[in-house]
Amino acid sequence: MKEREARGKNGQIDLVYCTGDEGYEELLLSLLSVMRHTVRPLFVTVLTACFDRVDGKGLGKEKAAYLGGLLQGRSDGSDLRLIDLTADLPDCFLSGRSTEGTRSPYPMLCLFLDLVAHEVENLLYLDGETVAAGDVGRLFDMDLKGRSYGAARESIRGLLGQKDYLCGGTILFHMPTAVKEGLFERAREVARETELCFSLASSLYFSDCKRRVLKRDFAEQEGLRKATVLRHYRKRRSVFPFLGGERENIREKRTLSKKEQRYFAGLYDQFYLYRDGYLR
Repeated sequence: MKEREARGKNGQIDLVYCTGDEGYEELLLSLLSVMRHTVRPLFVTVLTACFDRVDGKGLGKEKAAYLGGLLQGRSDGSDLRLIDLTADLPDCFLSGRSTEGTRSPYPMLCLFLDLVAHEVENLLYLDGETVAAGDVGRLFDMDLKGRSYGAARESIRGLLGQKDYLCGGTILFHMPTAVKEGLFERAREVARETELCFSLASSLYFSDCKRRVLKRDFAEQEGLRKATVLRHYRKRRSVFPFLGGERENIREKRTLSKKEQRYFAGLYDQFYLYRDGYLR
């Protein structure tokens, strides 16, 4: 127990993001939010690829190096690595046949973690549209009790007809168990054979591997609460587009609720500073 407490207090947090060039600003914002709420070293893996889609340009090395510099500036051993999976992906993923039901193909790269992350125990996946409101170490240190992964329930699961359907915005993997049970191989097979809505979450959900259900605090989808650790946003469209169009675009603070604008004010000041600093 003492060893676990020491590791939890001082140990490195391993994060993974899956994104392309268009998701760079969301990645910057999410990463800055994580950095603001933890003093522990962060080792961030960013998976990217070039897909045969208009939005399929991979994240560039210069942008990854800029993000890596921000992490290295913490002077605690934090760092970032960029892995391009283009050469390792089957044609059905690159051509879009396995990602047609997705707004972005990049979250599906999470299904290839077994190819690049053998050396870690726990690995925390964050969607680019996830913002930290607390210390992610609370989730990273969680014991999954022999399960391959842990995820919170999807807030609209009732509409999907699955009471335990998972939210794909934040997922904690226990890599030794996930690899042993063939989680990623089984999820890739589901993605190849079936056209899915919310492809990452559906591929994992229908892989039939056991998961631990996490509290909503680790993937809050409805609004900021006192206990929220991670706030997962979606680009939701208004029922009447002419009255508001697209909402909750995390690149723009003004699209958030007044409460969240106040809470994340410092984060957005920092985000605009670093975003504009890279552009210059």
